[in-house]
Amino acid sequence: MNAADALFARLRDPTTQQRLEVAALVVALALSLVVAALGTSLDVWRHDSLYYHPFGAKAWISGRWLTYLLSFPLLFLPGGPLWLAGFLLFGGFAFLVARGFGQDSRGSLLFALLAAQIPCLYGLSLWPVGNLPMPLLLFAAGLAARRLSMWPFYLLFGVLFLGVTQQYYFLLPALHLPEVLASRRGPLRATVRLLAAWVTGFLVGYLVVLVYVYLASGHVGMQVPTWRDPHYVTDLASLLANIATSGSWLLQHLGAAGQLTLGGLTLLAMVVTGAWGTRRSDIAVRVVVFGAMGLALYAVMVPIGVTIHFRSATPVFFALLCFAFLGWSGGRHRGLYPIGVLLVLVPFGFTNLENLLWYRTVTGEYQSRLREVMPKPPEAYEGVVLLQGNARALQARIERESGRRARFIVSELSDDRGIEKRWKPSGLAMGFQRVRYCLNEHCRSIPRTCLAGNADYCVHGETPDRYLLISFVMPSRRDRPRDPNDIVDPP
Repeated sequence: MNAADALFARLRDPTTQQRLEVAALVVALALSLVVAALGTSLDVWRHDSLYYHPFGAKAWISGRWLTYLLSFPLLFLPGGPLWLAGFLLFGGFAFLVARGFGQDSRGSLLFALLAAQIPCLYGLSLWPVGNLPMPLLLFAAGLAARRLSMWPFYLLFGVLFLGVTQQYYFLLPALHLPEVLASRRGPLRATVRLLAAWVTGFLVGYLVVLVYVYLASGHVGMQVPTWRDPHYVTDLASLLANIATSGSWLLQHLGAAGQLTLGGLTLLAMVVTGAWGTRRSDIAVRVVVFGAMGLALYAVMVPIGVTIHFRSATPVFFALLCFAFLGWSGGRHRGLYPIGVLLVLVPFGFTNLENLLWYRTVTGEYQSRLREVMPKPPEAYEGVVLLQGNARALQARIERESGRRARFIVSELSDDRGIEKRWKPSGLAMGFQRVRYCLNEHCRSIPRTCLAGNADYCVHGETPDRYLLISFVMPSRRDRPRDPNDIVDPP
């Protein structure tokens, strides 16, 4: 027996497997608790979170009727617990998927902890109210999968998921793949039946959304926001261009996994060891179903050719994890399972820690640096008025001084698309009752004086109705006094 065979024989030993699983669970739980503690400590959410903006118009144009209904009770709850609940529910769904593939409780919990560290989830988590209905439906689907037959299941959850957001609907075939692999009808027939029910459920859900949008707003079809840069298919050339665009987004998102080199190599190794000795028909079914799960989002975006953010790429990551870790029968794969999970989970977890630390640092510094120059606490004012809306220099300075950087998520806290909206959550979290802006050309041309300030903010005084006037320090501009009569409400 050579050294490799001896190693795999040792890994197949039940006692060794148990010890490895326990050790992996300890590491995975410890890292997950650190990430959870950091996430629940956030008090600043994304600029268009439902905590800051009414949802009605967005529900009409996007068709998210179920999110709209659930948002009313959820808005009474703080964001931190909702943030945590979203990850617990997503992990619960992953646990049920792993159990369906035959994993024991320890192995399923390990897979659930891994799935909850998918980096894409942490972009969506910064909308805690709007995000929670998605994992809530996923967990409900996991519980219902064994109680409903396949067609009623997909028709029901197609309608429900399209009333929230579509990408999580694409994860549902993982619940039925073990049934397909064990089907006596043959793998081809069972696979076609699964995919037909899945696609039909999506189409029925989409039709319900169209009816809702028409009844609620009078519009025929959902309206795509301009910031998503839609390019509608009008001819063969535009169709081919949109296919290429969706493909480029897919490669970009897969490239994020590739940047985590250790994790990417581990996924490949787990597939190879799992496929060793597995029937070709089973491998083909897994490739088709998991491939459809991962590619569905990019396919449905072809007709409108929109930007696909990394935070929407959860289906392709979840499909990769399922393909690599679940359902293989080989003994070598079983022995490597806890080691492989850790080799992927740890890079994912530290990436999420890096992103959350960056977000908390930047938003926290927005607040603390303003507090340094404020003559009174935020509660003493009726609100704050932001006179100058470019914080790019401020964010760059914070990142340089703190050493924090974001990975795989768009650094949108100070981009060119409306910093005044993105700064607003930080102002509200400080204790200001209202945040207003005066950012048009007329306001910029009015002279203003910096009465107090530091390298980041200038305080220009207080209006008679108790609004604090501030601006970001701009290296290329002199501070000049301004006319408080130009205060405007945010758009």
